[in-house]
Amino acid sequence: MNEQGENILVIGHPEETARYISKIVDDSELFPIHHTVSEIGIRMYINEAKEKGKTVLLEDIVEFRQVVLEILVEEMKKGECRYIAYCGVCPCDGNRFSDGRCRCTRRQIQNYYANLEGLGLDEVFKIVRLSKPDIEYN
Repeated sequence: MNEQGENILVIGHPEETARYISKIVDDSELFPIHHTVSEIGIRMYINEAKEKGKTVLLEDIVEFRQVVLEILVEEMKKGECRYIAYCGVCPCDGNRFSDGRCRCTRRQIQNYYANLEGLGLDEVFKIVRLSKPDIEYN
């Protein structure tokens, strides 16, 4: 299956992530869901996206609450809708110093990736890494 039909998790800096997503799906086809969504809200939004034939865009996936992620994974396994998620390469990715330098410590980056890997999203997403953190975490 090509990227046009797969569920994809994009890890990268905000600008490059937006460019990548716009290459694989038109903005008008996206149904964005913010990480603050409730359990009831996620089900409602997914149903609405299905009805409208939209691709669900999960904004800042690492910030979603565990209970909402469990609902998402359950829904994704049904295969009734396409999902694209994204997150930054480190905790400060969208809020760097004015010169573009990362604000994160090596430990913060290690914890960030441990949390990301602990979500089990590799079971339901093809993971696309567009860039790496400024500090190697391994």
